[in-house]
Amino acid sequence: MPDSDEPSWEKFTQENPAFTSVYYKAWQMLPEFFLATPAPEHDAAGMVVLQLMMASISDFDDIMLLSSQNGHFGALKLLRCAFERAITLKYIAQNPKEAEAFVEFDALDWQRILVGIEGKSGLRMSETSQKNLDNAADRARKKFRQEPCDKCGLRKQTTWTPQSARDLSKRVGMDYMFFDAFELPSKFIHPTYWGTHEAASSAPMYNTLKHAHELLLEIILVHHRYFHEGEQISQSVEDVIQNFFSVWKYSETDFGLPDRPGRIVL
Repeated sequence: MPDSDEPSWEKFTQENPAFTSVYYKAWQMLPEFFLATPAPEHDAAGMVVLQLMMASISDFDDIMLLSSQNGHFGALKLLRCAFERAITLKYIAQNPKEAEAFVEFDALDWQRILVGIEGKSGLRMSETSQKNLDNAADRARKKFRQEPCDKCGLRKQTTWTPQSARDLSKRVGMDYMFFDAFELPSKFIHPTYWGTHEAASSAPMYNTLKHAHELLLEIILVHHRYFHEGEQISQSVEDVIQNFFSVWKYSETDFGLPDRPGRIVL
């Protein structure tokens, strides 16, 4: 569905009156599934999957809120947040051993945050706690090759994985939305000249809503595949998938399902 010169929430919902209800039906599954899933105390990957799923709930809610107020550039920027969470969640679900790296990198983030808090307010952890954090951060810095290169001075790895967002999206079969959900919004998030110039035009509302809807289903299916492997998809999950295709007549993905889900086993 192409965007018009002036994308309008009012026009879109008039032409697609079922969209808000089917989107909400999929969105409300995230907290329901989170609360219904026993805490995976000895499963680091399962813990990360649930935490990323829960963290994405506000992204999807805010995308709808901004879109409904015709704040399409704000919605587009948040789409990148939801996309990054979804590809990370799906990659870790498919590669559970990678959860360890995701969690261990946290020591570096905590160290930066606490250094900032100390510099701003003077507050500091106890010496014992600070020492434990510094030791964990030192181990992480070595593991993730954070030391600057001797030749160029640049750090070799700046996140928990050496793979780029594009690489992760390809590995989990979600590169079909990489341009719309990552590359394009990045030009508006960062102070690029192209993004500065294009900010005077209209943001692609339809693509934002479609990809947000797709990401919701991707996360729902990841949850099912990880925590209910080998079981038939529920009628409610089948319904939200069919609802998606009833609103969006064209899609670049079948979500790894056959043409008609039909309560298939995942």
